[in-house]
Amino acid sequence: MPGNSLSNTFINGILHKGNGENLFLTQQPAVISSIMGNGRRRSITCPSCSGLADGNKLLAPVALAAGIDGSLYIGDLNFVRRVFPSMNTTNILELSNNPAHKYFLAVDPVTGALYVSDTNSRRIYRMKSLMGSKQLSENSEVVAGTGEQCLPFDEARCGDGGKAVEATLMSPRGIAVDKNGLMYFVDATMIRKVDQNGIISTLLGSNDLTAVRPLSCDSSMDVSQVRLEWPTDLAINPMDNSLYVLENNVILRITENHQVSIIAGRPMHCQVPGIDYSLSKLAIHSALESATSIAMSHTGVLYIAETDEKKMNRVRQVTTNGEISLLAGKLKMQSGESKEEKQTSSAQSTPSGTPQTSPKHKRRGWFSQGSTASLTGSEIASTNSSIDMGPVEGGTTEKWSLFGPRHVQKSTTDPGGFALQSYRGAQKPTPMELMRAQATRLAEDPANLKPPRMDVPGMDVKRQAPRSHNLKPRDMNVLTPSGF
Repeated sequence: MPGNSLSNTFINGILHKGNGENLFLTQQPAVISSIMGNGRRRSITCPSCSGLADGNKLLAPVALAAGIDGSLYIGDLNFVRRVFPSMNTTNILELSNNPAHKYFLAVDPVTGALYVSDTNSRRIYRMKSLMGSKQLSENSEVVAGTGEQCLPFDEARCGDGGKAVEATLMSPRGIAVDKNGLMYFVDATMIRKVDQNGIISTLLGSNDLTAVRPLSCDSSMDVSQVRLEWPTDLAINPMDNSLYVLENNVILRITENHQVSIIAGRPMHCQVPGIDYSLSKLAIHSALESATSIAMSHTGVLYIAETDEKKMNRVRQVTTNGEISLLAGKLKMQSGESKEEKQTSSAQSTPSGTPQTSPKHKRRGWFSQGSTASLTGSEIASTNSSIDMGPVEGGTTEKWSLFGPRHVQKSTTDPGGFALQSYRGAQKPTPMELMRAQATRLAEDPANLKPPRMDVPGMDVKRQAPRSHNLKPRDMNVLTPSGF
């Protein structure tokens, strides 16, 4: 294949086979491979860190950056290490060995200079030599920060407008350099900038503890209207020189004319209840989970690393047309199933594994529903001795007896009758039933009539002593509610 055709192949992502077929490289599945590390931890002094990268031990990688020559820079806790395109590795900088040390790396896309944003020392460094030196701890120079912390409401505005090396920083984190040599870095809730002359200024935010302002869901905002809560990482899109900011599972884009818009992720105040934003193919409508860092390719593809360092570790990509897809990893739940297989909280799993929705809560009774006996209205006066508790759901009437509530339904065959559950046992008569019984006896023998004693609800009367009953032992095998 001629050299010109080979160049076009890599630019367009198309491989022309000899049989006339075309192979689209961008549509091929991504393949992951190891560059460095063998699963074992190196010693803190790293006496054998130089040599081949393959199989070389790592301690605790915390940062990555890609050089313009294809080199890979790895922040391995107390050492910044370089992996050359030849797959040889060497140390180029030594930092403090604090186990909680966190820093960020960035490369100038034009000069290839390597920068380190060090949170612990509150400084920004630039490597003196990318080939290493005898004194690795001295192979850097300060380009921003004095080491002193800038306090809120600082009268000098943390050194804005002056030399970056004389400015005070709050908490430097993510860093990026654009094609014009402008360096951007996160400083607490601010995005600060250092120009080609070493002058520092604030691009977004302030140090006056201004309240966070909600982001616009679907439209752009001026940079002066945006207040961030806790940005962490930055990246530069080489296609349009725009700045990308990772802020609380939302990725913002800041254009060169200082317009801010959402590129990926959905803020909580923009989410509509009932919609699963994890299934959306559009990045601006897709929710991010535990996003920790971002990176840009030379073609403008955005990569997002998401991890909770336990059950979920993945990398997703956002193409130039705004579509998001999984690139590496898989979301795993604690039980081992994927997120798509996880059942909703409103579903229950049956022994067969079929998800069933939770049944609607029903009133509990002491007897299971079985056959019912049909009684006429006249028979209830002498047989039913329960207290009417009023209508319940479904058009039935709930009655409370000695052993709990029972549901009484209208008989479908007798207009004046009722259908109730079959039941044998002592039941307490209602006041109305007692009055009806006494009225019947009054008509038969007025001389021997004695006024009945009735329990009227709501009156302070002496509780009637429990009456004897004729229950059989098998009828006592029930749980009697308290108070009876």
